[in-house]
Order: sequence, then C-alpha cells, then structure tokens
Amino acid sequence: MRSIVLIAAAAAALAGCMPDDPPGPLGQPGVQRLNSASDWQAAARVTAQEIRTTFGDRMRSISVRSPETGPAFDVGYADLLVTELVRAGYAARIMAPQERAGVADYEITFHSETVRHPTRSSRREVLVTTVVSQRGYDVSRRSDVFVIADADTPTYHAPRGRYVPVQTR
Repeated sequence: MRSIVLIAAAAAALAGCMPDDPPGPLGQPGVQRLNSASDWQAAARVTAQEIRTTFGDRMRSISVRSPETGPAFDVGYADLLVTELVRAGYAARIMAPQERAGVADYEITFHSETVRHPTRSSRREVLVTTVVSQRGYDVSRRSDVFVIADADTPTYHAPRGRYVPVQTR
C-alpha cells in the first residue's frame, strides 16, 4: 500500500526559516494562512483530495475521530473533513472519542500543535498532522504548517494540546 510520509519536524523547522513574505493561497507552495473557517474548509478539501488521489476506490468507509475536547479549530476541522470526504465520494462519519475502532475500513485522526517563534513576535504557526490508519497501522500521513495571527491563538490552542515554543540559539 502506498504511503505518504511527511516529517513534521522538518516542516516545522523549514517554516521557521521562511521569510515574512505574504502568504500564498491554500494548496499553493509557500506559507499559508488560516484566517477564517473558509480557510479551514479549503485545508480539509486539499486533504480529502489527496486521500482520493492516494486511495481511489480502495476506501469504502471512513471514520474521522472527533476530539473529545479541544480548540474550535479541532472540532470544526473534523466536521469539515467529513464534509469534504463525502464530497469526494466516500461514506464518512464522525467517530466519538470513546468509540472503538473497526466500524469503518479506515480511520482518520489528526492533531494540531501551536508553535510560537520568539524572534517574530507576531508570527505563530499551527502544525496540523492528519493520519489515515487501517487496522491500527498508519498507511498515510500529511502534515501542513499554517501561519495564524497572534490574536487567533486561542482558536487553535487548548490546554489539552501541546504548546511548543521554538528556541533560537
């Protein structure tokens, strides 16, 4: 089975080295911003399209594990991802956090981490990693880095998540 592996640490490191150029649109190379729920939907659409390209018709049903608690982004992104998967032709549903796996052919989980760069006081980033698994094994991973406004941090960060300050030397 073909697997897409993106190394989150490398993505985060490269993002910290990027210039402060204006961000590009979602799905395009360069720094991407998450300014609104429509940007969340665009990110979910890109992920669903990649899943469709990677797996085609091999996937019949997909469960997206919903976070038990968390920031608004995590809850909203789970819902938008299911919507985009259905639009891509899959039978998809939200899976409750306490629900046992095995109902669907594949399970999708994701998590987001907020990263703050101390040398750029107004620059915060969110690393979103999406994992497709089958019978407990990861078969595909995707990590994306997005720039967010400092004031939007609570939308992406919650006490249950990890806040990762980046140290410079």
